[in-house]
Amino acid sequence: MKLHPFVRTPYFRRAANLVSRNLPLLYLFVGLCTSPGAFASVNRPPDAYPTRSMEAQLATYLGYPPALHNRQGVVMISFRLTAANRLTNLQVHSQEKALNEYIAGRLTGKFVSPEAFSQQGVYTVRLRFRLR
Repeated sequence: MKLHPFVRTPYFRRAANLVSRNLPLLYLFVGLCTSPGAFASVNRPPDAYPTRSMEAQLATYLGYPPALHNRQGVVMISFRLTAANRLTNLQVHSQEKALNEYIAGRLTGKFVSPEAFSQQGVYTVRLRFRLR
């Protein structure tokens, strides 16, 4: 069998000898670096508190409502959460029908993480709309 000219060079032979002597260390290093759970804790407790308040989570689904026409205001919303933490039975408590429809349309069925240790059936949240 005839070898390629590059394989016969001293540089390649030195590299091949170096790798063959340190092959177990190389396998160990590559295995530790590429294993997905090498440094993950399996027994990590779940987070005790949500990362954001319920108001902040709901505000991410809403923009400034066009029904307010450059006014500020506070709107109360009451709802229930399903077993999958999705909003259901949403009721918007405001005087403007267009605002109620806008908020109900944007929030119904959206996912939120409930606040810690909160086992209540009906949630009531206050949303503030401010001019910027």
